[in-house]
Amino acid sequence: MSIITRVGHIVLTKSIGNSITYSKSAVLPLSRLSSSLTATSQNEIKEHEPSNENPADVLEAKRNKSKLKSRHYKMLHGQMGVDPQNPLFPREETVRYRRKLIARHGLETGINLGIAWPTREELENQLEYDRVAHPFTIQEMVEKKKKLREEEANRIAERQKEINLKMGKLGSWMKELKDKNQKKESTARVAQEKKDALIEEVRQHFGYVVSVKDPKFQEMMVQKEKEAKKAEKDIKKKVRIERNAIKSIAFAEQISAEKETKSE
Repeated sequence: MSIITRVGHIVLTKSIGNSITYSKSAVLPLSRLSSSLTATSQNEIKEHEPSNENPADVLEAKRNKSKLKSRHYKMLHGQMGVDPQNPLFPREETVRYRRKLIARHGLETGINLGIAWPTREELENQLEYDRVAHPFTIQEMVEKKKKLREEEANRIAERQKEINLKMGKLGSWMKELKDKNQKKESTARVAQEKKDALIEEVRQHFGYVVSVKDPKFQEMMVQKEKEAKKAEKDIKKKVRIERNAIKSIAFAEQISAEKETKSE
């Protein structure tokens, strides 16, 4: 009898992904190893082949090259991969799982369709959830939405009214801005003309062309600016005195006229 001996681990991998591991310094007869492999292959073939001897089923099983299990193969092709009457796992016996089967395969499952209807406790829980999550009725929600739309429409109308009012004043605002800019430009032009005239006056005072950076020129400019400011102040004071005098004369004439009216 032939003997297979290996000092390390011997790992024999099956086609479906499982492995057979033999411990260190294992000594196995060749006939025992070959019989084990043959039994494993036969079990795999039986797992993929149907249990009955229907030729059509046998042919279909041979055509199946995916090596998937029967339940997985059926699920892949949209068929019911479990037997509701003979569940293999505990979860297949739960109400939730059976409801999913009914929803997916209907009467084909052979399950009593009554379990698809919620129990009294589930129904009460769902009603309680609806009362908390959706406290308003459909009519109340419609009225609330209608009110919000009316408020939004009123807000838009008020905004549009305000825009139209401001657009009506746009012409006068533009005119005011234009007048303001013109006045500013005029003031700046008059100030520049006064400055140019003052510079020319200082140059005429020296009798020759003097640089504006010359200390003498700058000193004379300061003096002339003071004289110009004083003259401007005197003119304003004179105008103010004349205006007050005119007002006093007009007031005196008004009082005298009133006295004459009363005497008559």
